[in-house]
Amino acid sequence: DRPGLEHPQLVEEIQRYYLNTLRVYIMNQLSASPRCAIVYGKILSILSELRTLGMQNSNMCISLKLKNRKL
Repeated sequence: DRPGLEHPQLVEEIQRYYLNTLRVYIMNQLSASPRCAIVYGKILSILSELRTLGMQNSNMCISLKLKNRKL
């Protein structure tokens, strides 16, 4: 969902690989507890929030650079 992405299918495939790896890791750490799905969902939510915060930070840095172009 990023504009200008050249190979979205490849990115999707790589993301799927890492999501599956994370899911398997959580299952191994929690010994297939019923909490696995909850923990996995929370981590995905946090990752999504981190991505949003990263984008906001980038936009803010660009904005500040444009405002302070006195150099």
